[in-house]
Amino acid sequence: MKKALESITEYGPIKDYFYYPLTRPLDHTMLSCLDKWAMDKMPLDLIKNSILEKVPIEVHGVYPTLFELYFKSIGISSFIKINFNHFIRLKKYNFIRPYFFETWDKQGCKRIIVCVPPGKDYLFQYAGLIRHCLSLYTKDYETLIEIYRYPNHEKKIPLWTDLTCQFIKKMT
Repeated sequence: MKKALESITEYGPIKDYFYYPLTRPLDHTMLSCLDKWAMDKMPLDLIKNSILEKVPIEVHGVYPTLFELYFKSIGISSFIKINFNHFIRLKKYNFIRPYFFETWDKQGCKRIIVCVPPGKDYLFQYAGLIRHCLSLYTKDYETLIEIYRYPNHEKKIPLWTDLTCQFIKKMT
């Protein structure tokens, strides 16, 4: 855990993260299921309130359980974890799901922080889902979302998870 926390030193918003266009149901292989699928993965009341209150949503690529250890280092003075139950499946791998937090800084400014496991693909996938849900309710969705990557954290995943070359075995 200490190695993971030490790797959260460099971060910043990514402005050009949506290199793919917004998708609507007829543009997607899921057709009419796309909107429902995306909405099932989000606490929709939180999304709607973000729009109504003009509260920014930040998607951070850091393990959700680490947020409670590093929140002060990014200027957060208090937070409330939002209870949201994803569809529960028993999985051996890839079972960690994002955590959602309402946060306030020292000046009392509110923002929503979504913590997803580190990694560019997963981070962009979840930010895309949030963007999709925002776009269902407002045309100003781009102004409400920012992504934060932690490159040092991503590079050190093998060190603190023990997912090294020893984990991979060649099939014979």
